[in-house]
Amino acid sequence: MNSVSAAERLKSFGDAGPICNKSIIFPSRVVTLANSFEKKDRSWYVKSQIPTDLSIQVNDITFKAHKFPLISKCGYISSIELKPSTSENGYHLKLENFPGGADTFETILKFCYNLPLDLNPLNVAPLRCASEYLYMTEEFEAGNLISKTEAFITFVVLASWRDTLTVLRSCTNLSPWAENLQIVRRCCDLLAWKACNDNNIPEDVVDRNERCLYNDIATLDIDHFMRVITTMKARRAKPQITGKIIMKYADNFLPVINDDLEGIKGYGLGKNELQFSVNRGRMEESNSLGCQEHKETIESLVSVLPPQSGAVSCHFLLRMLKTSIVYSASPALISDLEKRVGMALEDANVCDLLIPNFKNEEQQERVSSPEVYTIYNVDVVHRIFEFFLMHEQQQVLGKPSISKLLDNYLAEIAKDPYLPITKFQVLAEMLPENAWKCHDGLYRAIDMFLKTHPSLSDHDRRRLCKTMNCEKLSLDACLHAAQNDRLPLRTIVQINTQVLFSEQVKMRMMMQDKLPEKEEENSGGREDKRMSRDNEIIKTLKEELENVKKKMSELQSNYNELQQEYERLSSKQKSSHNWGLRWQKVKKSFQTKREDEETRERTRRRSSTGQRTSCVDNSQAKRSRIIELSRRLRHRGPDWSGLHCYEDCYLAHERLAIVDPTSGDQPLYNEDKTIAVTVNGEIYNHKDLRENLKSHQFRTGSDCEVIAHLYEEHGEEFVDMLDGMFAFVLLDTRDKSFIAARDAIGITPLYIGWGLDGSVWFASEMKALSDDCEQFMCFPPGHIYSSKQGGLRRWYNPPWFSEVVPSTPYDPLVVRNTFEKAVIKRLMTDVPFGVLLSGGLDSSLVASVALRHLEKSEAACQWGSKLHTFCIGLKGSPDLKAGREVADYLGTRHHELHFTVQDGIDAIEEVIYHVETYDVTTIRASTPMFLMSRKIKSLGVKMVLSGEGSDEIFGGYLYFHKAPNKKEFHEETCRKIKALHQYDCLRANKSTSAWGVEARVPFLDKEFINVAMSIDPEWKMIRPDLGRIEKWVLRNAFDDEKNPYLPKHILYRQKEQFSDGVGYSWIDGLKDHANKHVSDTMLMNASFVFPDNTPLTKEAYYYRTIFEKFFPKSAARATVPGGPSVACSTAKAVEWDAAWSQNLDPSGRAALGVHVSAYGEDKTEDSRPEKLQKLAEKTPAIV
Repeated sequence: MNSVSAAERLKSFGDAGPICNKSIIFPSRVVTLANSFEKKDRSWYVKSQIPTDLSIQVNDITFKAHKFPLISKCGYISSIELKPSTSENGYHLKLENFPGGADTFETILKFCYNLPLDLNPLNVAPLRCASEYLYMTEEFEAGNLISKTEAFITFVVLASWRDTLTVLRSCTNLSPWAENLQIVRRCCDLLAWKACNDNNIPEDVVDRNERCLYNDIATLDIDHFMRVITTMKARRAKPQITGKIIMKYADNFLPVINDDLEGIKGYGLGKNELQFSVNRGRMEESNSLGCQEHKETIESLVSVLPPQSGAVSCHFLLRMLKTSIVYSASPALISDLEKRVGMALEDANVCDLLIPNFKNEEQQERVSSPEVYTIYNVDVVHRIFEFFLMHEQQQVLGKPSISKLLDNYLAEIAKDPYLPITKFQVLAEMLPENAWKCHDGLYRAIDMFLKTHPSLSDHDRRRLCKTMNCEKLSLDACLHAAQNDRLPLRTIVQINTQVLFSEQVKMRMMMQDKLPEKEEENSGGREDKRMSRDNEIIKTLKEELENVKKKMSELQSNYNELQQEYERLSSKQKSSHNWGLRWQKVKKSFQTKREDEETRERTRRRSSTGQRTSCVDNSQAKRSRIIELSRRLRHRGPDWSGLHCYEDCYLAHERLAIVDPTSGDQPLYNEDKTIAVTVNGEIYNHKDLRENLKSHQFRTGSDCEVIAHLYEEHGEEFVDMLDGMFAFVLLDTRDKSFIAARDAIGITPLYIGWGLDGSVWFASEMKALSDDCEQFMCFPPGHIYSSKQGGLRRWYNPPWFSEVVPSTPYDPLVVRNTFEKAVIKRLMTDVPFGVLLSGGLDSSLVASVALRHLEKSEAACQWGSKLHTFCIGLKGSPDLKAGREVADYLGTRHHELHFTVQDGIDAIEEVIYHVETYDVTTIRASTPMFLMSRKIKSLGVKMVLSGEGSDEIFGGYLYFHKAPNKKEFHEETCRKIKALHQYDCLRANKSTSAWGVEARVPFLDKEFINVAMSIDPEWKMIRPDLGRIEKWVLRNAFDDEKNPYLPKHILYRQKEQFSDGVGYSWIDGLKDHANKHVSDTMLMNASFVFPDNTPLTKEAYYYRTIFEKFFPKSAARATVPGGPSVACSTAKAVEWDAAWSQNLDPSGRAALGVHVSAYGEDKTEDSRPEKLQKLAEKTPAIV
């Protein structure tokens, strides 16, 4: 091959000349065995004087050649044993799946015979793959075909983007060879690099130039196109360029849904299905594509759409949405498109929003309601407006185009005779009242709906007209409506009253403007004439006003008479006849002279001072906004709402009354109300703290009131005195300072956010901050925020926090006594309570200890000593069986709750909204807890004890079996406790609080944690040789032979994660459901759709799409932790076993070789109790 200089290569890089002109012809050698080839039938023969001795079959073509030229250059042929030909002399060879087929082999054959070789962009990729197939390396001959084709690709093809495109297109049928040889990757990288760095081409070149790089990229097949686009995004290409290339590709390969209706066949049921066609237009090459190919193309394109606003047009997004619906794309993809459209809704037009209500044959067969036959898909548009409102919130006021868009859309869909009134009304009420400056468009739509639906009842007419504010109608609209017999009479009366009020306002304005002029005018002739003319106008207006009043009085009289007569009539025919007569009278009674057009334009409506209430004071607007945001958290505290305002500081509280329900409403104050505090949680040592504050006067019996007085006494350094679970914000009006703090472990949720105006916000849940704060995050546990110091600082600093390995010997009695104290503290309640009992070790111990001490508690005096326990699961689940057994043993009043897999799937969206996470483990476990909490609340129970925290403290998760040493074991428990606020604490609190139930967790008592974490971790290590299973330290502490707390087999029951214990088919069902909604293509492109914390499974992808629908901001995504995990481990612990990296599932069954029902292991349920019973008998008790 002739060499190419570096200068020539650089010069040719930007060359856009014809691609076929770039080729290299290798000269023939002096000595050849053949001069040419000739074809006979389906065979090629070498013209030579020497007889051929090798027959090679490629596909259905046979080549007659000589063995020597091929063996000398092809390592593959020389290395195999050739089989003699059965039909003729010589050998026969069949090349299966040969890259490039017979045409490519013919070129190779010529090369082997030293005939001239013409390398060009059209054939170089097949030749490179074929030479690799035949192993034509330098080992057999210098300058063999591999080196020649490789050099041609590197120095010629990759120097021109047009040649590169040609080669890339030729790779379509060369898989997997072209992929393995990096031909596709190099071509895609070059095209992406060129597209990202060609700054000389303006962004609108895609629209103007049909032969530019960007348009050529849009002609590639979908796999190569996706490779180029993803590489462009990785290289940070301009989103507008990427978006336009994607739009161009859609134009080339996706059908266009023709929205022009061909008419409705009839108004009878089943006869008015929408008729529309799929117009492929210029894209004849896509005619062979089936629905599945189109669907995959749509999913691929949507997955790489740039997230930036304006990267693609709203028109294109709506087109993709229509196409996705037609081709039955996944619900997650359709939801994503709806969300994108909602964020770009300002740029939409009515024609784009008119999405046909497409039905396939199956759906038509299942039709049972006229609603199914609606022309347009109104539900999709409803969701789009919901996404818009969720995204924009306060900004709707400044966007009149949105209200106009909705008016026009309502006017269009109102023409559909089968559109239900409910759907029309819900859409009409989508935007807040203040988003409309004028309701003329809404009136037009309502009038059209009434015209198309003449059979509506009077009740439905009145209901529909209530969506319209008559005060926002223009005078023209009022005059039209006053004579509109389709409107209900009550609405007409309101409109006539509005007209009268308008006339009165104009009269008053005229009199106020003209009377002062009379005093100031001179006595000149011109002024006198003008005064006389104005007086005549005023006189005329007064006469007209009196006439309007008279007519209005007559109208009111007719209305009252008509109402009385209607009530007396019982005959429908008679009633209809009289209505008709009276209606004519009513219409004729209101005839007013229309004012001159110019006078109406000059006159503006005014209202006298004090006549109307308006939000002039900005503080009132803020107060209303705070109340609205607080209302979003009312599920947490449905008992009472409180609000404290001081200048521009606001404290809002939604109370769940547990202690002192009658007088403990919040905010709480000190004696002179200079200190106000709102608290979420419980202070268990509040009585002891009150004893040290005898100089202070308490207003309530609330446990949380002590916080205000502690601050007054000790300043900001009092938080460590509190023993409980809490999150509070305290305002000191004396110097307008404030503090916020969260409990040691983060049992009670708290978020902190910052507004663009520098404001600082706090809330128990993210949904109250996400709209008004530019940035927000989880408030870290064990921290305090001080406005005086301007930041966060840690107040909780226990010895274990440094993760230094402790050395305190294990004392089982200390562990038992400390835990019993923790349970007793949490019996502080003035309302009915219970225990969540799954039948596992932790919840069973909580129930057992609570029952032992219940009789002596104050709660027993109010609610009796019978303990209520609750358990949930699928029928036949492990937890239901074990929970019932423990309840029978303890003698509790047990409530067994069942749910189905479908019940749980139906609740997933609600769970994600309330729990505010997309973590797979948390959602799996939160869903049953969410369903159970609803049942618990319905029984009148407002507080429950739960067993969270034990597994983190004692290393109870099954993956701890693989801990290599006690140092790793202890460090992992420290990591798990520090992260509890993002996992189990978050789940326990938010799943129960969603229904107004409070969960208390004795294992996370501060004193108990300090005791448990000071034990030498050697005692916690899992040692089967010594009879120690997971959490042996805790099990042994309560293994009392004389006064047993639990049956032995329950005390030594293997760890079962809550999401597994409710029934193994629960997780399997979730995975199956996610597989139906998330395609392989979507998951493959997940890193581009979700670059932060990318979901690794379809289940994770499904949860993430739902989370993004509710919480689209990046700050919200950052509140959820990520990283690999197996059986709930941290990412660090995954390194303990190399096999785990191949099975990263958070279920306990992922602990292969540990869990008795691990994935892929054949274990019978009957063998579990027997195995654990033997282990329990072997375990020594050292209490």
